[in-house]
Amino acid sequence: MMKLKIKQLTENQLNLVDIALTHFRVNDKLACDVLTSSQKVIFYNLICGYKYRIQIIASTQYGKSLVVALACLY
Repeated sequence: MMKLKIKQLTENQLNLVDIALTHFRVNDKLACDVLTSSQKVIFYNLICGYKYRIQIIASTQYGKSLVVALACLY
């Protein structure tokens, strides 16, 4: 089975995502502390992406709906 590499965010991009996620709480914790690095990549691509269409292909219970909802609210 081929494993795909997930794009890593630069330090500036990660800081932008963390600042944006401090506006949200998930289970009484800041969203920036709850989301994984892969979910932060999805969030970044949704709020700062320069593409008209993004495909998120991930397994069940990955947190796609939560990340998309947070990005829409932001």
